[in-house]
Amino acid sequence: MGNKNGAADVSAVIEVAGQSEADVLVGRYREPLRRFFERRLRSRADAEDLAQDVLVRLARQRLLIPQTRPAYIFLTARSVLLDQLRRNRIRMRGDQPQEDEAAREAPSAERICDAQERVQRVSQLMERLTPRAKQVFTMQRIDGLTYTEIAQALGITMGTVEKHMSTALRFLVQHLDEIEG
Repeated sequence: MGNKNGAADVSAVIEVAGQSEADVLVGRYREPLRRFFERRLRSRADAEDLAQDVLVRLARQRLLIPQTRPAYIFLTARSVLLDQLRRNRIRMRGDQPQEDEAAREAPSAERICDAQERVQRVSQLMERLTPRAKQVFTMQRIDGLTYTEIAQALGITMGTVEKHMSTALRFLVQHLDEIEG
């Protein structure tokens, strides 16, 4: 974090991706991303840095384009947030005596319980999806099938697979607070 050249980084990457489209998208998503991070981190400076990280990551992957769905942008933001929280946790551990390697890697009973509760909440939310959206999401995220494989298996078009996946992801992102408890 603490990226002083963040604006320059985005600009350099965006120039390749198409200045005008990227500028519009940066303008559209910078503030919502900052608010997303600030609500979770309670730090405006960290929120601005992480919003910048998301925009740079999308630009480098050539995904800072109008076709990129907001749900994907915020899933990327969630990933960046989790990475930051992990780095913070590792930094905090560095100040404490090291435990046995196996004990550090084994999840605590509390983490297991939290994960089980989160899985239960996601399962309950998934029941509110249409059967096809739930099926497509499960086939892609749980079974690891590609969109092409899903389309072939269900006898639907690739566009329909994308539509159902987008519906499921948008729904889950909208209900992220319920998932996290």
